[in-house]
Amino acid sequence: MSDLPTDASEVYGGYIQDEFDRQLARKASVEQRALSVITTSGVLVTLLSGLAALSGAHQTLVLPSASKLLLLCSLGLFVVAIVSSLAINVPRVYTHVTPGGLLDAVNNRWGDTPTEARKTVAETQITAIAAASKLNTGKGKLLFGAIASELCAVVLVAAAIGVSLYNQNSSQGSDGKTNTGSLLLPTDCAVYFTELDKLADDEPNIGQWLAMSHDPTAKACRVGKPATLKGLVTYLGKR
Repeated sequence: MSDLPTDASEVYGGYIQDEFDRQLARKASVEQRALSVITTSGVLVTLLSGLAALSGAHQTLVLPSASKLLLLCSLGLFVVAIVSSLAINVPRVYTHVTPGGLLDAVNNRWGDTPTEARKTVAETQITAIAAASKLNTGKGKLLFGAIASELCAVVLVAAAIGVSLYNQNSSQGSDGKTNTGSLLLPTDCAVYFTELDKLADDEPNIGQWLAMSHDPTAKACRVGKPATLKGLVTYLGKR
């Protein structure tokens, strides 16, 4: 019966132990969330890379300059989120009891009373709690920054898509046909310029030809192909 605590040491000891366990759980939670950020950001970066590769491989897929800038900024923010999350999971040394410390307690403090032993354990736990709390707070700030960066990146991607859709919709003519280089097929451009060349050969219709040659659709088809205005050269030669 003499080993039973007669003071508040048991209450304080239990409270300190609960706080110690809470810090360990907090550490695991922050690191797990950081891994989730890495996963989602990695997937989105892969999708953006695929879109960039597709845009570069197909000249008919033209993104507005504003969309390209927004996607570039979002890519940078995704990278920031991933780097911050990786930093969270970098191994750090948490204060803990070493085997040497335990051996010292056995050799030099084995005869302490239960109250003295509980006090020594509590002091050791409080030191570990203080160190863990500091590290976890730093990790929490990094996690907040990573999530904020990822959120901003997603908003920028959505804005880039919105700009592209707006640009595509605003390019629709009164007949419902696309007047810009949103998604023009090579066959569309071939037919378009065939008609232009026919008009260029017909002198009375040269005014209509010139109007068509300045049409946004013609400009989109002429990306990287300035020689497609041969009809105008032919006409001027005939003059």
